[in-house]
Order: sequence, then structure tokens, then C-alpha cells
Amino acid sequence: MDDQKRLDMSLLKELIGASRIRMASSESLFEKMSLPAGVVSPFGLLNNTDKDIQVYFDKEIMSE
Repeated sequence: MDDQKRLDMSLLKELIGASRIRMASSESLFEKMSLPAGVVSPFGLLNNTDKDIQVYFDKEIMSE
């Protein structure tokens, strides 16, 4: 989502039907995507051999 928007974590949990959500730690990002924090992009998912990362995009950003 755009960096000017605010994420409502409670609403996101409801929308995706999750009981718990969390942002990845720096250590987890490196372990799962082989990328340091600050340089993460969707292309890093190519490194996620376990295919256990879920990514959600805001509808508004998809039109940019």
C-alpha cells in the first residue's frame, strides 16, 4: 500500500479471515527471502522456497 496510508490491522485480519497477523522481523526476512530489511520487494518472493509468505496489495496501488 502507499506509504501515505495507514494500515488498520484489525480490519485486515477481518478481511483475510486471520486470527493473527504480524509483520516479518529482519531476521525472518533474511531467513525466508535472503534479503536484508530495507531492500525487500515482491521479487524477493522468488527466494522463498517454502512458499509460506502471503502478500497482500491495496487495490489503489495496483492502478499505479
